[in-house]
Formats: sequence, structure tokens, C-alpha cells
Amino acid sequence: MDFHIQSIAEMLRVAKEVRIFPLLDFNAIQSPYVEIIMNIYSKKGYSVKQLKVDYEFQKGGNKMLVIKQS
Repeated sequence: MDFHIQSIAEMLRVAKEVRIFPLLDFNAIQSPYVEIIMNIYSKKGYSVKQLKVDYEFQKGGNKMLVIKQS
């Protein structure tokens, strides 16, 4: 978990927006990290949204997490 938080923090340091896709694990189940990451960055004042995309990487894998600086 710490790796993911630190990686996103570094990307946000150099970019105004971070997009993460797909949000599923290898079993086509939403990663348990998604909700945690959304809560952490929402509390830090970032705009955090899950957006449906036209491309489906794997069955049900058509959502992207977007984290933007406010």
C-alpha cells in the first residue's frame, strides 16, 4: 500500500493529473487499494473520480481512476 501511495504522490508532484487504469486485479475484481487511495487523496484535497472509459482491458475493466490537483 505504501508503494502505491508514494508512487501516486510522486506523480502528482510532477503532474496536475494522474490516471490509473485498469482498476482490477488479475481475477477481474476491483483492487482493494482503489477505495483506500480514493479516500486518502480526497482527504488531502484532490479531486478523485472513477470514470467509465470506452476501452475494456479485461471483462469489467472499463473504469479509470483520475486524481487531479484542485
